Amino acid sequence: MTADAPFHALEGAGAICLWIAVIVRCPSAVRHPPQRGLWLAVATAALAMSLPLLSGLPGTDPPAPALLLVRSLTGVVSAGAVLCFVVTIMGGRRIRAWACGAVAAVALTLAVLGTTTGAHRSYGTLAAMPPAATAYWLLLTCTHLAVNAACVAVCWRYARGRRSGSALALGLRLFGIGTALAGLYWLRLFAGLFTASDALLRYQPLLMALHGILRAAAVLVPTALALRQTACDIRTVWRLWPLWRELVDAVPHVALARTRPRLTEILWPRDSWKLLAYRKVVETRDAILVLRDYTDPSVTRAAVAAAPPRGAAPAEATVLACVLREARRAKLAGLPRTGARPPEPLGLGLGHGSLDDERIFLLRLAEAYASPPALTFAPPRALPRDDHRKCA
Repeated sequence: MTADAPFHALEGAGAICLWIAVIVRCPSAVRHPPQRGLWLAVATAALAMSLPLLSGLPGTDPPAPALLLVRSLTGVVSAGAVLCFVVTIMGGRRIRAWACGAVAAVALTLAVLGTTTGAHRSYGTLAAMPPAATAYWLLLTCTHLAVNAACVAVCWRYARGRRSGSALALGLRLFGIGTALAGLYWLRLFAGLFTASDALLRYQPLLMALHGILRAAAVLVPTALALRQTACDIRTVWRLWPLWRELVDAVPHVALARTRPRLTEILWPRDSWKLLAYRKVVETRDAILVLRDYTDPSVTRAAVAAAPPRGAAPAEATVLACVLREARRAKLAGLPRTGARPPEPLGLGLGHGSLDDERIFLLRLAEAYASPPALTFAPPRALPRDDHRKCA
């Protein structure tokens, strides 16, 4: 194994990452035409990196000269797709046809030079190459350098104009950095036309490997964010399920579908996990609003007194958990409604914020509902509600 073998192996890993991104994002590219240009750029780059020419620079004992030309033409097609991506971001629809025409002209010229003169077979300094090879390599390297420079400039400009944590800004930054590394690769090839120095030559595969990994990561940003959201929805359903089940047992009419075991809900959801999490939040909130009619102000005051200090636990969630346990007991016991709705805490955090705010509050409530203060809560003994009416 040579000293450069790890770099070549890493370049293969970069190609694998690109192919994974191509396969994963293929359905989205089919459904959304604006994404096809970027997908084509990644697919052609993966194809170019996958050709069996990863052992060194062109001209250094290539296994099949014809594959050199195929790889060069595939790389030009990838550069053209990147150029169309850049034009699309800038909103220049009118110049898209000109850009595609220019890339097609470059590819045709390279194909003619390669097939008629074999210009792609020789690589070295300009003084050591025939005129056809000089034209071939100058055209190839300058095309890649121009397209990569334009792509890096556009990605940098539009990523700065977006919110730093947004998916689009992250994707543009990753794609821009990967393109910059590809630009360094072609810059080294361009410099090799003027000097025979072997400086940094062994790092060429590493540059292409990192380029492939970063571009694949850029394309997979939406998929990664979708997976993170799915994990968040599953975690919400799992953590909220015990509280939801307790409340739905007392108020079954708020459930939109037949209740199922906890693990079944996660592994075989009736709908998407996003909709399942949404339903669990809404049904839990509705059950709480129904149970407000089965609370008593004295129970609320006792729950406030029994709740731990604010520094030890979320006091609001603990108070509500204690009150809900007593309200659930009253509802299951068939006691009539009190008719007196306490102002707090049963209205706290519900219906006054976004759905995400309610989800966060209910998760805190689910944790507090299973905590020792709620489990050991014992409200003061009071007269039966019918006796309260007689005394009144």
